[in-house]
Amino acid sequence: MLGVADAATVTVPGMYPSIQAAVQNAPDGSIIEVAPGHYHGQVVLENDTRSLTLRGDPANPSTVVIDGDQVTTSVIRLVNSSGWLTLEGVTIMGGHGATGYGGGMGVYGSRVIVRDAVFLGNVSDTNGGGAMIMDSAAVFQRCVFQGNRAGQLGGAVTLLRAASPTAFQQCQFVANEAGVTDPTFAGGGAVYAVNSSPILDRCLVQGNRSAFEGGGVVALATYDYSRSVVMLRDTTIAGNVAYRGAASSPGAEGGGMHIEDNVTAVLERCRIEGNRANLGGGLMSYRGRYEITDSVIEDNVVASEGTPDGGGGGIGAASTNPAAPARDPAAVFLTRSVVRRNTAETAAGIFAQGDLGITTTPAIVEVSDSLITDNTSSGGRDGGGMLVARATTTVRRSMVLRNSTGGNGGGIAASEGTSLTIDDVTIGANLAASAGGGLFIVEGGTLAISGSRLVANQAQAPANAGGSGAIFVGEGLSPGASPPVTGSVTGSVIADNGPDLEIAEPNCDPTAYSQVTYVGNTIHTIAPLVYSNVCSASASSVAAFNAIQGKASGNVDVPPSFAHFIAAPGTILAGTTSVLAWSVAQTSPLSIDNGVGPVAGPLATTDVSPAATATYTLTQSAALLGAATVDVRCGLVAPPLLIGPGNGAVGRNPGGVHLEWLPAVGASAYDVYLDMGVDPATAVAQDLAATSVTVGNLAAGQTYRWKVLAKTAQCADPVASTTFAFQTCADGMCEFVDGFDDGDASDWSREGAGKARVVHGRFVLGTRRVLTVRPPFRAFGGGTIALSLGLPNQRSQARLLFGYHDARTYRELAITGAGRVQLVDHAAGRRRVSAQLPPRRRAGRLAGRTPVAVRLELAGADARVFLNGSQALSGSFAGPSDGTFAVRVVHSSTSIDDVHLVVE
Repeated sequence: MLGVADAATVTVPGMYPSIQAAVQNAPDGSIIEVAPGHYHGQVVLENDTRSLTLRGDPANPSTVVIDGDQVTTSVIRLVNSSGWLTLEGVTIMGGHGATGYGGGMGVYGSRVIVRDAVFLGNVSDTNGGGAMIMDSAAVFQRCVFQGNRAGQLGGAVTLLRAASPTAFQQCQFVANEAGVTDPTFAGGGAVYAVNSSPILDRCLVQGNRSAFEGGGVVALATYDYSRSVVMLRDTTIAGNVAYRGAASSPGAEGGGMHIEDNVTAVLERCRIEGNRANLGGGLMSYRGRYEITDSVIEDNVVASEGTPDGGGGGIGAASTNPAAPARDPAAVFLTRSVVRRNTAETAAGIFAQGDLGITTTPAIVEVSDSLITDNTSSGGRDGGGMLVARATTTVRRSMVLRNSTGGNGGGIAASEGTSLTIDDVTIGANLAASAGGGLFIVEGGTLAISGSRLVANQAQAPANAGGSGAIFVGEGLSPGASPPVTGSVTGSVIADNGPDLEIAEPNCDPTAYSQVTYVGNTIHTIAPLVYSNVCSASASSVAAFNAIQGKASGNVDVPPSFAHFIAAPGTILAGTTSVLAWSVAQTSPLSIDNGVGPVAGPLATTDVSPAATATYTLTQSAALLGAATVDVRCGLVAPPLLIGPGNGAVGRNPGGVHLEWLPAVGASAYDVYLDMGVDPATAVAQDLAATSVTVGNLAAGQTYRWKVLAKTAQCADPVASTTFAFQTCADGMCEFVDGFDDGDASDWSREGAGKARVVHGRFVLGTRRVLTVRPPFRAFGGGTIALSLGLPNQRSQARLLFGYHDARTYRELAITGAGRVQLVDHAAGRRRVSAQLPPRRRAGRLAGRTPVAVRLELAGADARVFLNGSQALSGSFAGPSDGTFAVRVVHSSTSIDDVHLVVE
């Protein structure tokens, strides 16, 4: 085939008879054009350095099918390949991965970009029905994962120690399932991520199922790895189900998404809708952290199905530490978001619980500028809008409206020592079948309410049972079992709650009497009683309430005047909705501009979908009551995906740092920001068409952060990447030289048994076991390691360790006196990444009296090895080799001299 070796574009069939033949033989940089057809067999790329593009029909991927015919080791398999494989416009089906293999695709220690592809009906006996990504960087753009199944984890995709970047952009995960053969060790109907930080941008996760946890998505991180940060932007998770695999199984958690342990999940402008589980119908956290902004969590369901305490219809969070060591508690941060129309037996909107085990560590809940409305707890238990137990909880500038419960706390229920802070919040028109229509707090803890409005809440228990419409403050489940609740209610409106009682504190044990005080509030009641202690005191008027010494003072009984108007989400994509919510004192006609018109009810909501950013005003008889802005983003551009320097990179030369990122979908230009601030605001490049830039003149020994903004003329606002940080090397520490001419190596640290001493200007190492020495040089990333290496005999083994973090996370250049040289990545399970083996040498060529000049060049993920001035080896890792350097000798002896480390 003439010209194939030099071809930039090759064809299948035509220049190559099969896809596998083209992948094996096409030159680096080739585009492999695949004609429409149904192709059978695997596509495998192993131990390769080439970058290739395999292209079918991006406009109609169903016309180019790669069918594995139930192959047991993935239809597409990439192993230890350092170049980028780009796969476009194909359908992958017929995969049936055996244990350890993804069904449709398996990517191990490699880098892949997949665009406009369909993963259809693939199966894995264990993990990753559609794809398994391990120790690799992977980007999926406009892909569909449909009908894939996994025996255990990740019906569509499993990510294990995925490298950066790992992202799904405009992808669909539909009707995938996990746990089909092992429902006791199962999760992630669509995606299961372990020690990985994927991005899901503008994706749809719909109709997936999983036994045990995460009908849609699961993210889990162990504590021996750095914290995983999972980012979901403009993504919808809808109609997913986590189910009990057997009657003896524990309750299934996280119908839409489940996170666990060392994970932060960041949700921006997401929709979590119509998902179902036994705990956490929409979202569930076990000791993980949710940061939710501008999102809607609605119509999710918790059905206990015989499991205890089915709660958290919208969001569930638990913090149990059954054994040491104690871990961080679950945390939920909800900002400018909506939690509505969720149902559960308890805690229909939000459920959060602190440690039940070895500590008293509270869960953390912070709600700001948000709306919790129309949630229903139907099982006779507590918390229509929210239930927090053993939690530190803060609610600010928000509304809790029209929630209901069959138990206590129609709006908010708090127990077991919870600290509850409520500031500038409307709690209105909530209903409890028992006590505390607006708010219910028992079993100790603190209550601090300020500048808020508790109006039109109802509790159906009679006054003599403590059925307060607005606030119920009680003791423990058993008298004397809990300390008193402390705190204050100040500067707030308590009005029109009932039907019998505004405030109840039915403590019959004097040691547990409420220590909550009520000062400077407006209390205007339709109920017969303002306050009742049931066992000791009651007040039918505000004046009588103020007369209870130590309990109330400065409260007034006048018709209240207030207006509260918010929009949540505050930022939406064009074509989606925001919710306007209002609370006003009078019922005279209200109106909202910008096309809404007259609205009814003093405590109500309405959905809006502005085409562009709009400010809505609420008026009453021409009087302005409030304004709320909905910011509309165009959504045509995806965020850039940063490549390097990776987040946390160290030892970068301040004279020149190369920043690189992948092209962003829809972008035509990029701006780059870099400085030492938490959110970099200094532009170092603008309107770039390229996807890389080098910056210099940086300060030494400092931490810099950088981000990239993607732009297009069709969108007014650019879209930012995540922010990465790196460190520059300190003054005088960009280079290290040691020739041992002074006869001293005492500043080199030593680990292991053996001899290490300077003899005639060389550092001689010898051991019958393992001996490691490390120079006094800080960690670095890209650069050069050069030294003179003595290998006295064929049995000598020297290993240059680099990118070293701990005993199992490092890389090495291994050299033997017999002439064997290889690059090994121990962070990926001792995988060899040498892409080009050294030329044949006669035995003992490297051993002898003459030392070998070794030079290792590191640039990003790439490495090149030179011996005596000639290149002997090259290879690439999954990411940059940031870390420290050391020399290790194993069961032999060696010597080193003229060590020269340079940060570049």
